[in-house]
Amino acid sequence: TITIMRAPINMIGEAYRKVFLQLIGELKSSSEIYEIKRRFISSTGVLFLLSLFLFLLGGVLLYYSKGWLLGGEWQELPSVYLLLLPWFVLLLTNIPAASLYTVFEKHKFIFYYEIIFMTFRIFSIILPIYFDYNFYSTLISFVLVNVIFNIIYIFYSYVFISKRSGNVKLYG
Repeated sequence: TITIMRAPINMIGEAYRKVFLQLIGELKSSSEIYEIKRRFISSTGVLFLLSLFLFLLGGVLLYYSKGWLLGGEWQELPSVYLLLLPWFVLLLTNIPAASLYTVFEKHKFIFYYEIIFMTFRIFSIILPIYFDYNFYSTLISFVLVNVIFNIIYIFYSYVFISKRSGNVKLYG
């Protein structure tokens, strides 16, 4: 079910990633780092708003159609969907950040980040199970880890491209 809910966002995300990678690659080859930063910020913002709108719309539709569309055994799906919503939103929002690391060949950083991220994800599932928490607590733990790591990833990308452009401004 989660895969079905993520399918549309994966298709949009993959299409956007291809276009963004090409654009950033062209800007990098012409040394337009400030333009890369500008595109990173605007793309991240647009993707955040777009994904928030689409997933909230999906949540509303799912909530009002759960009984007649999916049947009685799917009554908990809207609750699970709403818990997963922040993670889904950030899956699309972090595409510009991931593209930056690919174009600037920061594979070592991505490697270490993914190892640490995967370790925390595993613990976010194992620890609640170990302490006999219910399904929702485990799901919340998993989503929180994903949201925190995605926010760090996006923020670190902003700092990275700001340093490259010679203009580090963390706020305002």
